[in-house]
Amino acid sequence: MATVTARRTLVFEIQKRLSGLSGSQLLAVVSAISDGSETSNIDELSEPELYDLIIDHIRSKKLRVLEDEGMVQLLLLDDMLSDLLAKDTREVGASQAAFLERGDVTTHQQGGSTPSHLEPRPSR
Repeated sequence: MATVTARRTLVFEIQKRLSGLSGSQLLAVVSAISDGSETSNIDELSEPELYDLIIDHIRSKKLRVLEDEGMVQLLLLDDMLSDLLAKDTREVGASQAAFLERGDVTTHQQGGSTPSHLEPRPSR
């Protein structure tokens, strides 16, 4: 049975986190890691194609043959994913806060009696 290395664990974690990215975030990642040799028109690629490019990169021989097996690049990529996901979370939180401040949400009282239009009619 193969032992799990720190590199393998990091690659696995990166793969899991990639699935939570939007198309524009995947494009940002590909732009950051691409040297232009894989494709020159990354703006035209679909989300699955962008995802595949990233996966191909993190599993590439190009990284494995480096002295540190590409750990520095993988750690930088992991940091980039953290930043992208944190930014996304902050944006969602900010939009939810703005939504609540506008008063678009109606609150329902907890407990209390059944509204009159739902009360059962007395039997005769």
